[in-house]
Amino acid sequence: MGVSLTHSQRDSSGSLTYAPPMGTLIFDADCGFCTRSASWLQRSEAFDLQAGQFVDDLAVLGLNEVMVSEAAHWCENGFLVASGSDAIGHALIARGGPCKVLGHFTLFPAVRPLAAAVYKVIAKNRHKMPGGTTACRIPQ
Repeated sequence: MGVSLTHSQRDSSGSLTYAPPMGTLIFDADCGFCTRSASWLQRSEAFDLQAGQFVDDLAVLGLNEVMVSEAAHWCENGFLVASGSDAIGHALIARGGPCKVLGHFTLFPAVRPLAAAVYKVIAKNRHKMPGGTTACRIPQ
């Protein structure tokens, strides 16, 4: 999970400068709904997006293929920071703009249990969501 050199921004003089990504969102690329959602979240290019199926060594991050197929994961500096709704909260913060407020709200301690429950329902039914297919179904 190296740092991507594709992240750049313009400084006050208009020159391009390197801006390191805030983190990496690992998602299930076998799921159309997950892929579309992750791509939407990453539009700002403020963080890296990595299909779990293509991460060289998931075990280094404390993950495995089953975990990647069941939830999104947020990593920073090569370490797993959050999974599920918390991972989405971090990605929303990194995306910036109005999404940043929603991300902080999602991670607020009083809201986290509700966000986790909503994430669980969406993950369980992701094959029924826009872009979802039967390949998105999580085995029960």
